[in-house]
Amino acid sequence: MTTKRAVELYLQGAIVGDHLMLLGLNAIDPAAPEIVLKELPVHILERIAEYAVGYQRVTAYVNYGSLPSDQQVAAAKNWIENSLAVGAPERS
Repeated sequence: MTTKRAVELYLQGAIVGDHLMLLGLNAIDPAAPEIVLKELPVHILERIAEYAVGYQRVTAYVNYGSLPSDQQVAAAKNWIENSLAVGAPERS
């Protein structure tokens, strides 16, 4: 599923914010997190930043999908912090 489609499902109420967050995190290429993250609403980016603060893959749990890797979470956290520090993330 594309990030754009996941956002559409979220906006339609078919999935919840945390589900969108995890779909986005799992789709991230740590070398280019902006490809996925620039498609997400700012409030979801903020939720990812909160989630990343205490993220430890060995103790984390999800009831849908799989857990993102430490590298995916770190890449997302760094991109979000840098993007939100300068203003709203770029949108395509």
